[in-house]
Amino acid sequence: MGGIYHYFVEGQCEKKLIDELKKSKTFYITPGRVEVFNFITKKLTDQRLNVLRNNAIIILVYDVDIDNIDILNSNIKK
Repeated sequence: MGGIYHYFVEGQCEKKLIDELKKSKTFYITPGRVEVFNFITKKLTDQRLNVLRNNAIIILVYDVDIDNIDILNSNIKK
């Protein structure tokens, strides 16, 4: 898969996890930018989207402990 990987993670714990997995010789995580942004509770803005490259592959890392996923669904559609 060609492209630039961009990880959006829920918080600092998930950021640390992804950063450590990228360094690991046991697990293979494709290198890319890791940014703390909670896709479940924050609306994705056009400004944030404009910063991404056209060929960006977006990986979302978040907990599933929230019942209301309306904002998540809206962000995915955008």
